[in-house]
Formats: sequence, C-alpha cells, structure tokens
Amino acid sequence: MTGRVRDRSGASGRPSAHNDQVTALIELPEIGPVSAEQLIAVGIADAERLRAVGAREAFERIRDERDPGACLNLLLALEAAVRGVRVKALDDATKADLRSWWRALPRTDARG
Repeated sequence: MTGRVRDRSGASGRPSAHNDQVTALIELPEIGPVSAEQLIAVGIADAERLRAVGAREAFERIRDERDPGACLNLLLALEAAVRGVRVKALDDATKADLRSWWRALPRTDARG
C-alpha cells in the first residue's frame, strides 16, 4: 500500500467520530495531529474539555499515559491552545511559570 492514505471512514463513507475529534482539536492553535491523538487517548476529545482540564493536567496525562518524554514545547503548546493563541503570544511570565513547573516534575527515563 505505497503512497496511499488508509480510509478510516465508516461503511457509510462518513468519517468516524474519532476523525471528527482529531479534526476539531487540530483547529486549535498549536495542536497538530500527533498532539490531537495524544489528547484523545487520555480522554480529552475536544477544546471544551481541554479548557476544563487545563494545560498542566493534560500534559501530565499525556506524559504519564502516552509519552514519558513529553517536552516543554508540548506544555507550552497546550497552554497556547487553552488560551486560543500561538505560543509566541504567551507572555514571558507565563512561559517562565510553565518552565519552572515542568522542571520540577519528577524525571522520567526520557528526560533523564
């Protein structure tokens, strides 16, 4: 199956609910397909849920359940998505606070 994208639509030809969730999440700033898949896998399937949970909780879930090497860039992207802005629009104090919080997390093998 070279050069083809697998069709994940249902028998009716409509995209699955999962694909709809991915599509909705990637409409948020700084959320791409991989981050969207990670969010869905940890029970955060839409923007409303992400806002309710917050960037730090979403990050911890991803790190604990899916990606022990999750990096600061993901945390910043999640915060930007929660706020509906690009990472560049986050103020320096917010970035510094998130950086300090991230550094204080227990180390995983990937962060070493």
